[in-house]
Amino acid sequence: MTMPTIFIGILVLIAVHIYYSGHSKKRGITTTNHYFESPSREVFIDLKDSAIKLWSEMSTNYSFNYHYIDEVQSLANISGNFMRMVQMFGLDSRRELAQMVKEDTKREIFIRLEAIGDVYSYIFKP
Repeated sequence: MTMPTIFIGILVLIAVHIYYSGHSKKRGITTTNHYFESPSREVFIDLKDSAIKLWSEMSTNYSFNYHYIDEVQSLANISGNFMRMVQMFGLDSRRELAQMVKEDTKREIFIRLEAIGDVYSYIFKP
């Protein structure tokens, strides 16, 4: 790569960072750590129970599903584990999950997905 190409690439990265920083601040969301913040115990348990129930109801490959059930059961309410449970699901399953969880849980998921610019965050919009 030539020096001007690298310079233009760096400028684009800076512009994207500035845009998304301002875009998130307009909605009162900080992108730095909010995604990894632990929610309240009640919200975490609601998502955990709903995720286990949804994995249990899926009929594609039971041994594969039990792997996810075991993983979800082992998660503690620390760091990014809350969103890890959401990210395990594809788009259609996220829609089902959104129907299963309480409004407070939807709000917490929505805020975190918005913080990272997830295009499917609307699924969890309370």
